[in-house]
Amino acid sequence: MKQDVKTVTMNILNGLSVGIIVALVPGAILNALVKLLLPSFPQLAVVTYMTTAAMTLLPALSAVCVGMLAKFTPIQTSSLALAAIIGAGNYHLTKTSLSVAGTGDVINLAITLAIGYLVILLLGNALKAYTILLIPSLETV
Repeated sequence: MKQDVKTVTMNILNGLSVGIIVALVPGAILNALVKLLLPSFPQLAVVTYMTTAAMTLLPALSAVCVGMLAKFTPIQTSSLALAAIIGAGNYHLTKTSLSVAGTGDVINLAITLAIGYLVILLLGNALKAYTILLIPSLETV
């Protein structure tokens, strides 16, 4: 899988921007509308919870978009998504559980996507039958 630096950079930036639009814009629009209607329709509060949950998926959505633009296999794309979720920093380990808050740091996400992308390009299909075992493990470490 040969790709030049410009293609890799554009795939990462385009995937990140599509992920941001998909994860954040619906929440911004719907939450503004719901805020106005909430005094009359308190049942709409669930919409804000759903859009907040969608916002926390920004790292995974961006990684899937990058994987699709790069024409990665499903294993490679899923592995990139796992790495992005860990690298974005919106999941936090507490004493008793794992909590998620916010979208994570977009700069960290972009760096994680770039590193994961390069690992996939370097290893690509070289691992043959062990790809399913090693790519997810190497991406999340």
